[in-house]
Amino acid sequence: MNARRIATALSHFIFNRYFFILLLLAIIAAAGLTLYASHTMIASTQGRLYDRTDNLPARKLGLVLGAKPGNRYFTRRIDAAAELYKAGKVKWLLVSGDNGKVHYDEPSAMRKALLAKGVPSEAIYCDYAGFSTLDSVVRTQKVFGENRFIIVSQQFHNQRAIWLAQQYGIDAIGFNAKDLTDRHGRYTQMREKLARVSAVLDAKILHRQPKYLGPTVTIGSNAKSGCPVQ
Repeated sequence: MNARRIATALSHFIFNRYFFILLLLAIIAAAGLTLYASHTMIASTQGRLYDRTDNLPARKLGLVLGAKPGNRYFTRRIDAAAELYKAGKVKWLLVSGDNGKVHYDEPSAMRKALLAKGVPSEAIYCDYAGFSTLDSVVRTQKVFGENRFIIVSQQFHNQRAIWLAQQYGIDAIGFNAKDLTDRHGRYTQMREKLARVSAVLDAKILHRQPKYLGPTVTIGSNAKSGCPVQ
């Protein structure tokens, strides 16, 4: 009886010890990957991010990344995109976001907001399959045929988007929209850490492609924008 109890206690000790070691290793690996993702995205995008239009190189297209319509990230990206267009730094704007649920339509909301800012409708193209940052960036190349463009979002988001662009052979720079304060953007900043790890896994290990591709769209004069007629 004593031997059985000793054996049981020993097996529990060994199991718990190995479980603890595995858990510790998993935590260390996760922390290391998080630090690596953040460091590499900051380092690889240095010199490719701009806060002002006066020193921003002009390119044909600006890619405006989606956000929940009406929130402060959304509003500030629209302000930055309109500023970019009015400064003559881009000829066209591609609004790319999520339209995967009924009554949720980021691209149409972005287009409407840009029109209200004085951007002409013929300068706006719509991408309704920008379900993630990777989808938006890679679809700009594979569906809309553009390999050099300006990405419009907050700086932390631009860092991830430009890094993803680099992994897929795309030449992108970023125009930074105004960010939120640490107090108001704390949740988003925490989520961004996970998003950067996910981006590394998607690009480096899974080599993920956009959920949808579809027919190619030409961006230019007299081309169909893909936006609804209003």
